[in-house]
Amino acid sequence: MGTTIMTRQELWENYVESKDINIRDMLIEEYVYLVKYVAGRLNIYFGSNVEYDDLIGFGVFGLIDAID
Repeated sequence: MGTTIMTRQELWENYVESKDINIRDMLIEEYVYLVKYVAGRLNIYFGSNVEYDDLIGFGVFGLIDAID
């Protein structure tokens, strides 16, 4: 049994057609590095006023909204 690896374009096309949760999860995994990058930058800016994990959590919620 082989695994098929889809490009980002194919993921988007399949998600738009099907709204499959599994494909959405793959898209989240594709873009979560951006959430971590921005959270890291914001964490430097906000310092100890906001927890890094909270920034990641809010960022992932935003990513899900953006994908949907």
